[in-house]
Amino acid sequence: MAVIPLPRTHPPQDAAQALERTLARCWPDATPADLALAGLALRAVAQGHTCLDLDQPDALAGGDADGPSATALRAAATRAPFIGDADAGLPLVLDGGRRLYLRRYRDHEARLATMLRERAAHCDASEDPRRVASLLGQAADDALDWQRVALALSLYRRLLVLCGGPGTGKTWTIARMVGLWRERFGPAFRIGLAAPTGKAAARLAEALGPLAATIAPTTLHRLLGQRRLGVRTQHDAAHPLALDALIVDECSMVDLPMMARLVDAVPTAARLVLVGDPDQLPAVESGAVLAALAGFNREGRAPAAQAEWLRAATAGVVAPDVARGLDANVVHLSRKHRFAADSGLGALLDAIRAGDVARVRARLEAGAAGAVQWLQPSAASRTQVVSALREGYAPLLQARDPVVALEAMSRFRVLCALREGMSGTRGLNPWIEARLGAPGARIPIPWLVEANDALVGLYNGDLGVSLPADGSAIWFGAGPAARAVARTRLPAHASAWAMTVHKAQGSEFDAVMVLLPPRPHPLVSREWLYTALSRARQRVILYAAPEVVEAAVLALGSRHSGLADRLGEAGA
Repeated sequence: MAVIPLPRTHPPQDAAQALERTLARCWPDATPADLALAGLALRAVAQGHTCLDLDQPDALAGGDADGPSATALRAAATRAPFIGDADAGLPLVLDGGRRLYLRRYRDHEARLATMLRERAAHCDASEDPRRVASLLGQAADDALDWQRVALALSLYRRLLVLCGGPGTGKTWTIARMVGLWRERFGPAFRIGLAAPTGKAAARLAEALGPLAATIAPTTLHRLLGQRRLGVRTQHDAAHPLALDALIVDECSMVDLPMMARLVDAVPTAARLVLVGDPDQLPAVESGAVLAALAGFNREGRAPAAQAEWLRAATAGVVAPDVARGLDANVVHLSRKHRFAADSGLGALLDAIRAGDVARVRARLEAGAAGAVQWLQPSAASRTQVVSALREGYAPLLQARDPVVALEAMSRFRVLCALREGMSGTRGLNPWIEARLGAPGARIPIPWLVEANDALVGLYNGDLGVSLPADGSAIWFGAGPAARAVARTRLPAHASAWAMTVHKAQGSEFDAVMVLLPPRPHPLVSREWLYTALSRARQRVILYAAPEVVEAAVLALGSRHSGLADRLGEAGA
């Protein structure tokens, strides 16, 4: 009998071995091939999948010619004593003969799909059709303003998925939605705003302006009351959130377990609005929930069910049995408000999303109307990189007031793909710092928090700055809310001249410098490049070889999951 080899990479070998030892103790008759299959399922989760797709073992093995075949995987999956169907109560679940899950991820997926389908099917028949019609206007379907459609749906539906790229007006729509709810339901209507990270919540607060003073955005961990250790939360179905509506921004960053816990904690009668850009990098952890939801009514082309609802709404007639299912609950915003119609940066992002290598290269070579500078590796371009670093960080280096320094932090950032090596944050941060100040010079330093600490009030992804006058304190926040925290009290943190794109997700800067590795890398995918460049409001400096850019544009990442199929099951 052939033994299925366990790849010697992710997850750590001791984790895979611990799982195999545990299963071997409980099922002594399990073969080495059976146990190794469990290790592969664990590796799939470590790589961001929610399951092991038995039809695509090569994708998980990373092209390893000695990896297991689909035939060998299927044979082991049907034979292993610790694998069964969803009702068997075994630790691993074989679903549909193709997807192999660690049980908790299959349960999260099935539960989340059920909750979303049930919520999507609910229509508020008490809503005044004339109010909905006034929001939509009398335009034909193909001329509808999709922001207004989203506002109308927020009155009528208990679930709304609002998708859009940078500058398409998602935050504007959120602000209008809150105002509309307040006008319609009164000041007692309880509204919550949340985002996956502290930085994303802070950026949402900045974008909402005075509105954030009455509804302060918070992180999902704080909202749900997640304990410092473990995965249990204070709020769940038995102890729901005290809210009538919840808006969650940057949902592309929310993994499957967190999204399942979140939806479980939202009261069934409350409105839930999930907002984000499905083309961005998915969560670091398992799953790509927003991408699965975005597949319904993709690109704002209303399917028959939603078109019927829109026609009824514009006529002033809203029937509760019209346009049921997820198709009617997903809106894609496509008109860009941040970028002008001829914006080079916006056009470059569109070309990357489309995977059009020729158009991406043309935009880069043309300089994207002055918004993009493409530096191809050479001795001369490395000198340009140093000059651009000094120019970009000049406002921060000159700051002596903490509020000014914190504001300067949002102007410029270096982004990269890796943590290790000279092209990663560990190598780049000291390299950059050495070129920004004379030897021994004391300069302001940006810092990135890398762990959560609710007692201190700092969370993974928060950015702060230390000043030459007192390097023992690091300042966080913005404006009058800025506060100093003793460095000795901080959770794990590191200098942040350069950040990984994953850490920068949820942040925006006036300009970014994106440094790609010298050779194509599995982490540098189309989603990675799109997310990196879309962190810029105005300008991008891209340092990369042509072959690395081309490989990134062509490398469309995917997450193995059954969520989209479950969401589309009959009755949705």
